[in-house]
Amino acid sequence: MAVSGIYKLTVNSPRGQQQSTLTLKEEDKSLSGTYAGQMGSTNLSGGTVDGNKVKFNVNINAMGREITLAFDATIDGNAIKGTMNTPMGGSDFTGTKES
Repeated sequence: MAVSGIYKLTVNSPRGQQQSTLTLKEEDKSLSGTYAGQMGSTNLSGGTVDGNKVKFNVNINAMGREITLAFDATIDGNAIKGTMNTPMGGSDFTGTKES
């Protein structure tokens, strides 16, 4: 399964739906890329691929404090869905592969 690509995400956060862009690059079973949302753009860390399951972290600066967003997702064709865990709880997300 081709995990690499650009995905447009909709995150169902406590503040309502938020749009973001996820760029994934798979090499063997490791995953790299970028996440761009309302808090800016940042590189992924700790990315892994296991079949159609991906996991990665994103560190963002939120109001002067660095926090880690931990993503756990499943990719099915051009669709991605999963959970983004934050220090304040989890949020579900869905998305579509753009290219």
